[in-house]
Amino acid sequence: MKKITKINLTIALVLIGFSIANAQNPFKFLKVNYVGAMGTTDWTTGWANWNPEQTDYPSVTETSTLNAASGTGVMNITTNLLLDSNKVYLLTGIIYIKSGGSLTIPAGTIIRAEGNSSATPANWATIVVQRGGKIISRGTQTNPVVITSNKAKGSRKPGDWGGIIILGKGINNAPGGQSNCPSCIKGEAIIEGPFGTEGIFGGNDDADNSGSLIYTRIEFPGLVFSSNNEINGLTLGSIGYGTALRNIQVSFSNDDSYEWFGGTVNSKYLISFKGTDDDFDTDFGYRGMNQFGIGFKDSIHFDPTFSAPSGASTSEGFESDNDATGTTLKPKTMAVFSNYTMVGPYAVGETYSQHSATVKAAYRRGARIRRNSGQSIVNSIFMGYRNGLMIDGAATELVANVANPTSNCDTLEFANNIFYGMSAPISLTANGIVEVASGRDTALLFNWFKASKNKINPVAWTPGALLTSPNHYTAPNFLPVAGSVALTSADFANCKVINNVMGIKSTTQSGSIMVYPNPSNGTANVEMNLVNQANLTIEVISIDGRVIRTLNDTFTSGKSVVTFNGLTQGIYLVKVAQDASFNTFKLIVK
Repeated sequence: MKKITKINLTIALVLIGFSIANAQNPFKFLKVNYVGAMGTTDWTTGWANWNPEQTDYPSVTETSTLNAASGTGVMNITTNLLLDSNKVYLLTGIIYIKSGGSLTIPAGTIIRAEGNSSATPANWATIVVQRGGKIISRGTQTNPVVITSNKAKGSRKPGDWGGIIILGKGINNAPGGQSNCPSCIKGEAIIEGPFGTEGIFGGNDDADNSGSLIYTRIEFPGLVFSSNNEINGLTLGSIGYGTALRNIQVSFSNDDSYEWFGGTVNSKYLISFKGTDDDFDTDFGYRGMNQFGIGFKDSIHFDPTFSAPSGASTSEGFESDNDATGTTLKPKTMAVFSNYTMVGPYAVGETYSQHSATVKAAYRRGARIRRNSGQSIVNSIFMGYRNGLMIDGAATELVANVANPTSNCDTLEFANNIFYGMSAPISLTANGIVEVASGRDTALLFNWFKASKNKINPVAWTPGALLTSPNHYTAPNFLPVAGSVALTSADFANCKVINNVMGIKSTTQSGSIMVYPNPSNGTANVEMNLVNQANLTIEVISIDGRVIRTLNDTFTSGKSVVTFNGLTQGIYLVKVAQDASFNTFKLIVK
């Protein structure tokens, strides 16, 4: 029996039964064998820079396009601005990319930023993508986009300029009507910084698309705008999963390297290098999924407010809140991070007691999950920290379900991680695997920790026992050594990841599948000649990982044809899946 199905965009949405605003996040975790950021291949090769302080960047050649400080201190991009990779741009002031506007940064483009908060008007040297605007920064592995300090090598430092702030229409848990934004409705808030209502973020579209950052480096950001308040390296205000974040390195940030405020944006291959505060900070109901990342601490770069009598901030690897006061507002912060390597300030072989009182106090935990957050971290490595993990507060312990340590997709999961170089099993304050607040039940929490398949010091705390050279300050190597326990320790059966794991098998002897015409002029046919009846999911996926078309249907034996219309120019993957098995086909649309 021949079955012919034609799918336009609007029809496809009706068939799968949901609107764009509430569509299912299409992210898939890659099922790998290893724990930590990498197995036998170093994905940082060719585009990451481990010594930007001493890099010879070319001098600025273009001083008008992004030089907002030369006028009012503010510049608005309202149309489509395309930069030229043959020029080196000066960035000053605040560049607002307004709704309907876009900034496209081609591969190989260098932008040198120069901030001065004491100038009149203040020069914040920051790019702010407002709701409805887009930044499209698409470097390549051999030709990344670089946004860095305009100072000479040897004199660059954290906070030389502002940073990148992207404001989206995704859902967050802000209550609305906040004191700094009485006009904000539920789900809206103002981003940190000197932006006022120009910095409003949030909405009701978790599929929102704010553009893409791919193979992009952000170096020396974090300009101070008030006491104990700095701009993050990359700030993500309720970004939707239609935005692409891949292969990004934030280096020498004067605040958090990355901070998410609600939204559902996903990522792969993030690097936080020598930031002063947290590497990865999540708040306001962020629910995205992230795989493959590196956090690297340098013992001389820490938050100087660590000992302040009020507003003190210690430097963590991960920090996570449901919101600033730990309410139960929904959506709850429920982000998932898998395959991260978090390198603390103590090098392999060093001990907590060997370091100065300042370093001991300034750097605390590989991960601090607090204020009612439900963030989960799995298949990752934490090494060289005073404490590996802090489940901070009774409300967060309840979210983690520590009294009944069984896997539950509605709980905080901290599972199948390696904790390396932390000796004491549990502690109130000292160097231990798990830190708890005074008065908490240490035994209960540690039993939960062990029941989650976390490994404690599986090999000796000596150089070359787990990873190759993770502590080198200008040329680190995070690859596991030959025979490392990290190479074979992954577990993707945890409910936080199993429902979003990409299959790795090809379909078996079930028939033939073909996609035509290829190249296409906007219409593509998927023809299946099946041996038996089968329930199949057919997806058209853009090159940046977004699912453009989806159909799930039962197809009888024999010939069936599905037609996708209205595809725009580009390169796609057509995926035909049955359970965990699938075939993929490259499709070119002219």
